Amino acid sequence: MLTYTNKVTENKHSISVNNSNKQQNNKGIGAFQFVNKRPEAIAQRKIQETINNSTRMLQLKSIQASADNYLTQGIVQRMFSVGAASFKNPQNHTFTAASALQATEPIPRGEAGQATGLPASSGVQVGQVGSYGYVQHLEQTGDDLTGDHQPSGAAIKESIREMLHVLLNKPLTRSMAKNAYKKAITIIMTDVWHKLYSRTYGGRNTKAQIIQDSQNLMSAAIEDWKRTVPGLKAEGFTDAEILQIWDDLCEARKDFFATGNAQVGTL
Repeated sequence: MLTYTNKVTENKHSISVNNSNKQQNNKGIGAFQFVNKRPEAIAQRKIQETINNSTRMLQLKSIQASADNYLTQGIVQRMFSVGAASFKNPQNHTFTAASALQATEPIPRGEAGQATGLPASSGVQVGQVGSYGYVQHLEQTGDDLTGDHQPSGAAIKESIREMLHVLLNKPLTRSMAKNAYKKAITIIMTDVWHKLYSRTYGGRNTKAQIIQDSQNLMSAAIEDWKRTVPGLKAEGFTDAEILQIWDDLCEARKDFFATGNAQVGTL
């Protein structure tokens, strides 16, 4: 019994010592882990920084930035600015084969009066928009006003010529070009402004510009409008009125490009 008791006592002592050692070891491990946790975290961050700054990661970041920029530009490009004012980009400013061909047909006799509901020489006002043939019906001799084609009549004719050639294998004759010129959309401005500031008046409308404008009629319309806004402001139009004129101009052009027919616009 004594021997057994001593063994139990020894075992208990041994267990107690072992537990104590384990606790001390655990405490030591815990303390060691706590002490080394911060250096490991620092080391891990350094590794992550190395990865982030690697060539491949930088390439991926660049690709993502380009994608984000593309999406942002996609939103921004739907608007353009002239000074402090913003305007919507024109929509559907291209001909179809059918509308291009229709644009070369003459305006029927008497149509201008019927479309506008006004007799000849009733007069026009700065800021009104519509097909040039209708403007000719309404304008008065000596009124010092004229219709400025936007885009230019030359760009419209060149766009039609190219489309007829490529899609229909048809030439654009002189009379067909004249008909398209009369159907193209204009904005009424003063003769003085037209001669001094229109982007496409006279020698300012070079052959290179005509070709470039014909290939992107929407962009040409925007560039023409940028020159027009200051002229409208000088005539006393408010920002809201100028915005409305732009919307009316875009609407008339959209219908012209879609159908090839003359448009009364706001005449």
